[in-house]
Amino acid sequence: MNLDIKTGRLRANVDPDTVLGILVGAYLAEVLRFGAPRKEWADRALAFLTPAVNPHLPAR
Repeated sequence: MNLDIKTGRLRANVDPDTVLGILVGAYLAEVLRFGAPRKEWADRALAFLTPAVNPHLPAR
């Protein structure tokens, strides 16, 4: 991840533990609510989080 920050692929203030926690929590909530991740769940989750970690997109 440090290489991604150094090369500008990730924002410098990205906390990998927080990002992982958000993804795991969202996944767990999806499984608890629906029994399994719904189709396109991963695409929707990544589309939501990408602006928060990508320095080339405005943060939401």
